[in-house]
Amino acid sequence: NEAAKVSHANIKTQKEVNISPEVKKKWTMAKLDITDASTKQARTVAVTVGKAVQLNDAGLKIRLEVIVPDYAIAENRIESRSNEDKNPAALIEIIEGDNVVSRGWIFRDFPEFNSYTDLRFPVVFVEAGSAK
Repeated sequence: NEAAKVSHANIKTQKEVNISPEVKKKWTMAKLDITDASTKQARTVAVTVGKAVQLNDAGLKIRLEVIVPDYAIAENRIESRSNEDKNPAALIEIIEGDNVVSRGWIFRDFPEFNSYTDLRFPVVFVEAGSAK
């Protein structure tokens, strides 16, 4: 069983992400609303898992690490209870040059649980699916 293993950042206990190949294959893209707090400009971007999208002229990028369509914590790991978008979450990071400067989870239906908190680029998880 080849499961995606990703560290969970910005919480006191680091949790491993363990999702099946079927889930990884189906959930490859997230649509995100991103606001640049310095310019107040908002835009919607589609980001593919494992890829980064340029945020500004200064070279900041946002990268989508993994999508968990039905987020759950079981024992000491994060997994997907199903292959349906019942509680979708995405692990994202902000990259400056070669350094990750911010990282965390965003939830589509429960943004109050977001562990991602970079105020320079507030992000809203709009939807997830397959890259077209």
